[in-house]
Amino acid sequence: MPAAPEIRAALESCYFSAAEARVKQRRLAELRAASAAIDELAGSYIADISRLARAATEVKSLIDSLRDPRHRVLLELRYIDFMPWDDIAREMGYDKRYLYKLHNAAIEFLSDEFVIKNRH
Repeated sequence: MPAAPEIRAALESCYFSAAEARVKQRRLAELRAASAAIDELAGSYIADISRLARAATEVKSLIDSLRDPRHRVLLELRYIDFMPWDDIAREMGYDKRYLYKLHNAAIEFLSDEFVIKNRH
């Protein structure tokens, strides 16, 4: 028959093994929950990226519909390349005030075109 200290050691070993198993199971459950949350976020990000890609395509199409090449370049630099106004002015060789006038004219033209298309 085993001695009392041996029995005690065996029982403690079983207890610690069971406690370790519970900790591991809890950690595994936490990892599964985190993985599910990551999968959900990834799906949401993919949907957002698709929506943004469609919007960018629509914006590019609108810009391409402009007749004046200055309008096209300006709007593409601003809304496709997200370039700051100062950089656009430098790139196009225009004063910022003139650039704003050009921008307003391009937006007005697009607004007029939108209204005309939606009437028919």
